Amino acid sequence: MSRVEYLNDPGAPAPNSLVPACGVLALDAHGRVLLQRRRDTGQWALPMGKMELGETPSQCAIRETREETGITVEITGLLGVFSDPGHIVAYGDGEIRQEYEVILLARPLSGAPASNDEASDVRWVTPAGLGALDIHPTQRRQLGHYFNHTYPHIPTGGNAGAVAITPDGKTAYVVNLGQGTVTPIRTATNTALPSIKLRGTGGAIAITPDGKTAYVANFLQGTVTPIRTATNTALPPIPTGRSPGAIAITP
Repeated sequence: MSRVEYLNDPGAPAPNSLVPACGVLALDAHGRVLLQRRRDTGQWALPMGKMELGETPSQCAIRETREETGITVEITGLLGVFSDPGHIVAYGDGEIRQEYEVILLARPLSGAPASNDEASDVRWVTPAGLGALDIHPTQRRQLGHYFNHTYPHIPTGGNAGAVAITPDGKTAYVVNLGQGTVTPIRTATNTALPSIKLRGTGGAIAITPDGKTAYVANFLQGTVTPIRTATNTALPPIPTGRSPGAIAITP
């Protein structure tokens, strides 16, 4: 069945369905993430699916992961609840679903990655390899919450992550996880300025002591994006050769 996803798209159809779905972000002993390549969209995604009557969220997530990847997992924690009214999925049968996903953390117990009717490919992916894959922005948002240590995630009406404030206290910079943007906020009036595109997913942020430059870590891309605060413009990302997490700036 065909599937089309919309994210903050004014042309998206109105939803007519809200179905709880559960999945896992599973990591093996080497820190690799379990991903499947969906047959309906061709994109890479975490294993997940809708709950059945009589199931708990954990039971659903374990079942869906086994069916979609061939891996049996054990639940170890909660990544978050993801229910964004701006994320709409339209199916070929006429169902138009608003996102409602419970994503759990897990580790593998048994099995080997195997393709199936729902997934054309299944593999364990290193964090450094995630940037090269075609992954929907909402899935990158979920991965970003894990790798930026901003979980468990509970929706609050936005996707705000790390925040840094200029030394003069006049501007706050808010990283919008999974959207690849940073929003400056004028603290005197509490008004948001136009968001700054990063060319990365965004994560940790720090501002130089002179307040002239902000640095944003893009964990999945292995880069750091400098932002000139005088003009609120992003400079070309700096490759780090790693997957940067926290940022610290010398005095």
